[in-house]
Amino acid sequence: KTKKYNVLMIGNSFSYYNDMIYPKGIFYNVLTEAGYKINSTAIYEGGHYLHEFLSPGDAKGAQVLQLLKAKKYDIVVIQEQSSNAIAKPADFYDSVRKFKDLTDTNGAELWLYATWGYKAGKSNLTQFGKNTADMEMKLRAAYQAIGTELGIGVANVGAAFSEIYPASSTPNLYNSDLFHPSLEGSTLAAYVLAGSIFGVDHA
Repeated sequence: KTKKYNVLMIGNSFSYYNDMIYPKGIFYNVLTEAGYKINSTAIYEGGHYLHEFLSPGDAKGAQVLQLLKAKKYDIVVIQEQSSNAIAKPADFYDSVRKFKDLTDTNGAELWLYATWGYKAGKSNLTQFGKNTADMEMKLRAAYQAIGTELGIGVANVGAAFSEIYPASSTPNLYNSDLFHPSLEGSTLAAYVLAGSIFGVDHA
């Protein structure tokens, strides 16, 4: 814990809602409260796909590529657009493979942030699964498949959502738009990421 960890977090609104991945946001606070020293950098853009974060022609992609060349990271966390791992798995897998090459060159450990199924009532949920749990299981399978292929870790945030979501007594993990995380959802995501990557227990 005495070491200072350089962490790069790359994702879209599923990552940045409620300041989850911000340099002094929820994930950072969970780790610092657990005694870790974290230097956190976040690159994010609403609705972005991983392949865009790899493109030198994309403003955020150029930033990611420059950072991975210029700075040594210990951990890099990547989050795909919320349905792409189901809608276009080949694109998702290819992007993760490219990120693995980049992070291997950098010397960083790559982690996948696996997201959740849309909440019941979201208009396009049925494009991706029979229900919320079914969509999440498909996402989890896709993330796990590429994680296994490349030998990289998967933080199964979506699985934690699926475990908690059906219980009516639990806090609502979803924003009113039925797919972004509420503050409770972002907090759960931060704890799953911290627990998966660093072994931090939920307080």
